[in-house]
Amino acid sequence: MFLLMLGAALTKFLAGRYIKQRKLRTFCMVVAALGCLEFPYGIVLGVFTFIVLGPQSVAKQFTAKS
Repeated sequence: MFLLMLGAALTKFLAGRYIKQRKLRTFCMVVAALGCLEFPYGIVLGVFTFIVLGPQSVAKQFTAKS
């Protein structure tokens, strides 16, 4: 259980860094989807991540940096 929680924390940390660097948008979306399994804060953070990363203008920023 400890290793599972540590892995989840590591992937969320990496997703935060990738969002800041504007790369690996798909990875960030997958981590947000997995975060939605955690009640209640994971759901809130996951939904807001989808709202922020969803628009085409944001997708263009991620592809421009890649």
